[in-house]
Amino acid sequence: MKKLTVTLLVCALTICCKGQKKSIYSSQDVVKEETVDLGKTVGKAKLGHIQNTRKIVMYKIEDVLIEGTTNQYGKKAVKTDSIIKNAVDKFISEITNPANYVVATNKKVSFEPDFQFELCAQNCELSILLDSKTKKIGFINLEGQEVIGIRKNLVSFLTKNNQ
Repeated sequence: MKKLTVTLLVCALTICCKGQKKSIYSSQDVVKEETVDLGKTVGKAKLGHIQNTRKIVMYKIEDVLIEGTTNQYGKKAVKTDSIIKNAVDKFISEITNPANYVVATNKKVSFEPDFQFELCAQNCELSILLDSKTKKIGFINLEGQEVIGIRKNLVSFLTKNNQ
């Protein structure tokens, strides 16, 4: 009988102690949404190239069966359109708007772009790659590539003109 009483007492104390755990979130916790500073993230040179863009050549990246194989695929960029003047200004304003970017929470997600935008200022050395499935965008030039998470509205803006 003593064993049963001690066992019940230990169980009751354990349950009471578990119920005392504090929540990791309090009612006063505020979720602060971080914004992305595009100049710091992609670099001043890439941002300057974006702002001086005069023409944009758009490509859709498609899977293509590698010749001589039955189940191996490569990627092929198919030109879909070119834009100049007013459409370029709208494109630049959307790309440089910090509200269109999110801080990536999962950096291990693969980046498989399905659209490419070649930005031409004095030269065409900057490309923007879009992965519409994972909502990520990559800025790539000879210096390297930076990948940033983007919002759904930017994905729809970039893909609607490139279908």
